[in-house]
Amino acid sequence: MFIPGPGKGAKPRTRGVAPLIQRPASATSRLNARYLAEHIPGAKLVELPGVDHVPWIGDAVPVLNEVEIFLTGGRGRPRGSALGIGIQALTRREREIVRMAIGGESAVTIGRRLFIGDRTVETHLANAYIKLGVASRVELVRRSEELGI
Repeated sequence: MFIPGPGKGAKPRTRGVAPLIQRPASATSRLNARYLAEHIPGAKLVELPGVDHVPWIGDAVPVLNEVEIFLTGGRGRPRGSALGIGIQALTRREREIVRMAIGGESAVTIGRRLFIGDRTVETHLANAYIKLGVASRVELVRRSEELGI
């Protein structure tokens, strides 16, 4: 993956370099990427394992990490758990709300106890449903033991 420099929103200078970017991606593109990285001020070449890096196919995390570092200058909160499934993928707040929902409390009651709105409770539950692979509160309650909640 080739990231033109200098980063943080600045536009890279590609005048004089753009004519070099003419070949399709192939084995020689790695050599082209090295050449470009050496000749564009502030550019960085990041080589990742694999043959092709299409962010929406396969393991996107390494590509997204490098893009995030380039764009923001650092890393935000870990992305792995947000992309995961199962009980370990739930945030602390989602886990807390799921346990209350399994206990039979309504969104309004949960919201009052946690000092948040009932719509916020419903949003947390919807995110938890996706991560846990359930479609409703009834299914959540029915499968809670199996899910380890």
